Amino acid sequence: MHRAAGVVVAALVVVGSPTPQQPFLHPRLFVLPAALQQSVNLVEGIGTIGFERDVDATAKLVLYAPQGTTIQVGQTPGTVVGSPGVRIDVAGTTLAYNPRNVGLTVADPASYATQTCDPGSHATVWLAHATPTKNYGVGPPPSIPITLPIYVDKITPSQANMFSSYELQMCFGSVGWPAGAVVRRLTLNLSPGVVAEQPPSPGNYDWRGVFTTVGAASTLESRAILPLPVDLVLHGTYNRARKAIAVTGTLTQGGRPVAGDSVVIAYGTKLGAGWFGIAAPKRALARTTAQGRIVVSIPATRTTYIRASLSTLSMAYVDATGCAPPSLATDGCVTATEAGFTIRNSLVKVAVP
Repeated sequence: MHRAAGVVVAALVVVGSPTPQQPFLHPRLFVLPAALQQSVNLVEGIGTIGFERDVDATAKLVLYAPQGTTIQVGQTPGTVVGSPGVRIDVAGTTLAYNPRNVGLTVADPASYATQTCDPGSHATVWLAHATPTKNYGVGPPPSIPITLPIYVDKITPSQANMFSSYELQMCFGSVGWPAGAVVRRLTLNLSPGVVAEQPPSPGNYDWRGVFTTVGAASTLESRAILPLPVDLVLHGTYNRARKAIAVTGTLTQGGRPVAGDSVVIAYGTKLGAGWFGIAAPKRALARTTAQGRIVVSIPATRTTYIRASLSTLSMAYVDATGCAPPSLATDGCVTATEAGFTIRNSLVKVAVP
């Protein structure tokens, strides 16, 4: 599997994906890292959690977070933890809810102990509030607000939950959800630090979504795979005879080399603002080898600062390879996605005597 790569000049904000050309027969879950990962530690921020589905209606989603996940709970009610993006079919049309005009806030868990979606006490409850901003049909969007509670709990890892560490549940038909509304896309764009991954060892970390269809007794699973950690390491050695710096490094994802991707190497003699942190940087391009190695030479006559950067596509479809049994759903796993990443290494200073 190969993803396109390019220069990153600004943080990537994921607010959903375009309407697919072919309808999705099954739900498709995706979990994307935060816009920027920095190779300074093994903690990876989670930027977006969501799913899309064009055929049939989802009644309930139970989402299982893998080991190494940390979700901030215990915040004061009213705390903003992100913003949702929503698209639903309702009242004979399709409505979009722009994530810039809606909120994902913390609610008092005690107020939701007796609801029917997931009754009992909870570590925290998130509320997705939204009003429509676009009508895909004729005329302005009607006034149909939505409120969707999301119940978040820390759970004991076991074989029954595939050794997951958190459980998030939501029902599309509870109080605050418009009667007859069918969700087609939901994205939770999370604030920094709300959800993070610290993998205990390199490998694939699977978020598992168990989807119950309206009127169906069976369930389907969709997985969002995060190969973690993503690590970009760079070194520079000055060659006086050649008046050049030999730049070497490695790029790995989930402990495996990332091969065949183009890495932008920025360099300059002064620090500055911007993505690379280098004033008026020059650029070189290096393609990672089959072993994930980076090798390039850059000219230098003075002390030089160097930084590498890479951005892959936000996700890839890996249904065939990502849906291996066992599954948490009665009808098994049907779709899987694998997250890409945006990363830069720590700034490297190479002294030129």
